[in-house]
Amino acid sequence: MPSAPEVPAAVPWHFVLTMQFRDGTFGSVDGVTYAGPGTTRADVFTELRHRLVREAGQGGVATFFTLEPNRL
Repeated sequence: MPSAPEVPAAVPWHFVLTMQFRDGTFGSVDGVTYAGPGTTRADVFTELRHRLVREAGQGGVATFFTLEPNRL
């Protein structure tokens, strides 16, 4: 019986997202997220932006975003 093809593992990415909210305050979130095959940079940005908006309880605009492989 042939073996099943290997599924690529999710890769760790370090991110920083800063937003300015409607009331003029700023908020940031940073850390490591895991993105699997087919995940786009836009997908990760949208997920993180929604997370920060939920935590702040208000919308705003992104003022800084970086997403880099979490390795040296």
